Amino acid sequence: MVATGARRVILVHWDDFITGLHQPLRPMLYCLDDLDATMSGLLSLARRDGVDVVLPVAWHPSAPLE
Repeated sequence: MVATGARRVILVHWDDFITGLHQPLRPMLYCLDDLDATMSGLLSLARRDGVDVVLPVAWHPSAPLE
């Protein structure tokens, strides 16, 4: 994040691609990604570097550049 100068990171494709969008979103299978560990490390780095981390909510409008 520091190398790119990012002030905000918007997390996309964190969810299980196999599940249809008619069902609630759920994290990728644990064997492919330990989301808790990933988020813990990412949020720690973001706090250190003063970067916002956003996890959009499906089907809700957002304004990522505001």
